[in-house]
Amino acid sequence: MIDLHNHILSGVDDGSADMESSLQMGHILSELGFRSIAASPHLGVGPGGDVSPATATRVREELGEAFRAEGIDLELLPNSEHHVTFELFERIEKSGVVSVGGESRWLLVELPWMRIANVSEILFRIRVKGFKLLLAHPERYKYLSVEDAAELVRQGVRLQLDIGSFVGLYGTKALDKAKAYMDADLGHVFATDLHS
Repeated sequence: MIDLHNHILSGVDDGSADMESSLQMGHILSELGFRSIAASPHLGVGPGGDVSPATATRVREELGEAFRAEGIDLELLPNSEHHVTFELFERIEKSGVVSVGGESRWLLVELPWMRIANVSEILFRIRVKGFKLLLAHPERYKYLSVEDAAELVRQGVRLQLDIGSFVGLYGTKALDKAKAYMDADLGHVFATDLHS
């Protein structure tokens, strides 16, 4: 199994606070059967932090060395959770984004927690830059309805649902929406979004 969304890199965003926590997370993911994880620190102006690709690469390499030393059999792949703001377009123009796995045209994107207008149009503008989009945890955006998400899917966006939503980690509304996405066949990727 592969986890395409997690915050396992230590001390860079709102995820793992230190190397010890990252190692514990690695042990747990490995024991659960994961073999590869795409470490996904926040990238962009948003509440979770703004981790440069260079910092993410350095910390990912350090964690990979620590995994090997501890006998944790997990492949660490590049990724970022891109916060959707106007600044993201500047980063795309300057090749300042990190795709899923590092060499794909897939971007993991996170919408702002507060309602924004024209979600479909904004995501379309990213897609015309040549990227395919994986929308992180749509069940957790209070303003995004299942119908809105279905329209995004019709336009080519894929949805990443948080496993924690299915056990009520983010409340009953996120749980109900996650189930509704499943009932509508709108769950494309399931990920931990593990923070610590």
